[in-house]
Amino acid sequence: MHRFSCLVIFALAALCTVFCTTDALARRKQPTYANILDFGSCGRHLFWKFQDGVLTIRGFGPMDDFANGGEVPYAPFVQAITSVVLSDSVTSIGAYAFSSCANLQSINLPRYVNRIGKRAFAGCQRLEQIRITSFVDQIGDYAFLRCRKFTEAPISSNIKKIGVSCYQGCTSITDVKIPSNVVSVGDLAFAGCTNLRTISVPSGVTFFSHSALSDCPALESVKVEAGNPNYETRSGVLFTKDGDILMLYPSQLQGDAYEIPEGTKRVAQGAFYSAVNLHEITFPEGVDSVGNGAFSCCESLTKLTIWEPFEKFGTNVFFRCPNISEIHITSTGEAYALVNGARLTVDRKKLLAYPASRKDETFEVPEGVESIGPKAFAGNKRLVNIKLPKSLRSIEVGAFHKCPNLKRVTIPALVDTIGRGAFSECPNLRTVVFNDSLKYIDAYAFYKCTSLRKVKLPEMLVSVGSHAFEGCTSIESIELPEEVTCIGPGSFAGCTALETVTFPEGLDSIGNAAFSGCTALLDAYLPLGLQKIGDEVFNGCHSLTIAILGDQIKALPYGLFNNCYHLQDLYIYYAGVPRFGLRALNEPQHCKQTTLHIDADQEANFKKDIRWSKFEKIETFAFAEVPTQPERNAEGDEEEYYDEDESLDQPAESQAVQEGAATEVQEPQESGRRSRRRNRDKSADEQQQETQPDDNADEEDAGNNTADDEESDGE
Repeated sequence: MHRFSCLVIFALAALCTVFCTTDALARRKQPTYANILDFGSCGRHLFWKFQDGVLTIRGFGPMDDFANGGEVPYAPFVQAITSVVLSDSVTSIGAYAFSSCANLQSINLPRYVNRIGKRAFAGCQRLEQIRITSFVDQIGDYAFLRCRKFTEAPISSNIKKIGVSCYQGCTSITDVKIPSNVVSVGDLAFAGCTNLRTISVPSGVTFFSHSALSDCPALESVKVEAGNPNYETRSGVLFTKDGDILMLYPSQLQGDAYEIPEGTKRVAQGAFYSAVNLHEITFPEGVDSVGNGAFSCCESLTKLTIWEPFEKFGTNVFFRCPNISEIHITSTGEAYALVNGARLTVDRKKLLAYPASRKDETFEVPEGVESIGPKAFAGNKRLVNIKLPKSLRSIEVGAFHKCPNLKRVTIPALVDTIGRGAFSECPNLRTVVFNDSLKYIDAYAFYKCTSLRKVKLPEMLVSVGSHAFEGCTSIESIELPEEVTCIGPGSFAGCTALETVTFPEGLDSIGNAAFSGCTALLDAYLPLGLQKIGDEVFNGCHSLTIAILGDQIKALPYGLFNNCYHLQDLYIYYAGVPRFGLRALNEPQHCKQTTLHIDADQEANFKKDIRWSKFEKIETFAFAEVPTQPERNAEGDEEEYYDEDESLDQPAESQAVQEGAATEVQEPQESGRRSRRRNRDKSADEQQQETQPDDNADEEDAGNNTADDEESDGE
């Protein structure tokens, strides 16, 4: 008997296990809310219950307002709600009450509801309609935002205000008649109603936001009832009553040309947005302001005629207007062409302006353009690469001034002058490919281009303008072509990484402070035929150890070698005793440490001079003996002047490289010159052993990383 009882119990247990497993599997296939309360309160006298997709609210009085959709008491069920049943005694719909009920399809709005709160039905994408009674006198902002299946806008006849974005994104609404009691239509009220064709505005409306109908590409007409004291339509276009402001040109309005009426002073923001039929527009005298994006997405627009340049011109006014080809200015008779956002002369030979607000990183100047006008690209913060056409002949003043992200430029073959400040203050400009025919680099052309490291100037270059490369703190060496006759004032001032400069034999003059502050400059082998040297040319060149002055230099100008603390050898070839300018040398330091090399015939004269006689070390040489600049390029010091460009056409760039030289910055690395730099922290006694220029070779071979580190610390 006991054994039988055990078998029965075991069988029952197995059967229970099977049923429990089956039930568990069934529960997995559908959501369960067993552990969540499906009832509660949603107002002082209102109670809710959720069951089988239906939310039922019973009681009387107003619903509570909620701060956001997550605070409604039935928040866990919002995605499952398909129907809402409200008691007839409910008097208001609270803020966020049914927001994000994406599957809600039906709701009965009680007769005596008088208020619909903020975002009450926002995001109810499957709800097709709500019948609102005349008792509703207030509808909150965003109340029906993105109710995409509404074919009619639910507007009570008694409301006075249509709030901000109230019907925004209701993409199925086609026609709207605003009730006569409405006095205000808020910002973006019907924005994004992409199928809205017509809208009627009653006479009592005193405020109609300029953005109320933005992004309504199917809009054909706006009708304003006669007698409205604030607004009117003229030929289907919405204006303020006084005609001062053109508020809206419907996107689908018929006609390919439009002439703005006389007396109009302002074109509102987005007024002509997506006017698909418009090809030509004419502005009268007196229009002095055009709002942001006023003509954006007018893809058929080809010609603009304006009285004079606008005083107040918004941003992105012609955004996505790719076909505008002409702009005519009536008052001056001038005319312009637009190509990819850039403003050109009508003959398209000169690029006048490129919008600083454009976000494109690469721009290709159209072929046929011969000149880049003053400040044409100045201040553009997005431009990284610019491709210049083969037809280009000149780059004018400040053309690319303060383009902080510009990295690469290739100068076409026909350009012979780079204008004043053309690329000044472009801190990320790494590569400049020069053409061989370039003759003039004007003042401030590459001022404070701090990323330039290697500069290889073209062979035909004649002149380097004042301050042309001032503040280019990464340049390490300069080889001036043989045709260069003039170096302007401050041309390379503040180039703190500059170590060597190769001067051409035909150089005539060096301007004031041309190399001042070049703290890494090692030597100054000036050509013997140099006619003129300015004040403070090498002022602050702390690393300078040797300098040669030719036979035409009759005086040491003011501050010539001032603050050149490590000057060891000074060669003077003038057939006489040059005048000693104020602070030309550091006395008495230079008198003790610097070896003065002079013509043997002038030794007696130097020793008689009251200032030159103070030098403790004077050596003589035969006039024919001229020290030569040591070769400082070690193996591995040569660098490529061209690197691949991410966005420009490779074939064109390759050809440009064959035609010209280049300027480039590469990743920092130990160079042959840097490893051989003299340690500026050496004592004066140690430096006295290095008086002859030929000794540099031995010391250069002995340079090492440790000396470099100490040297950097000293700087």
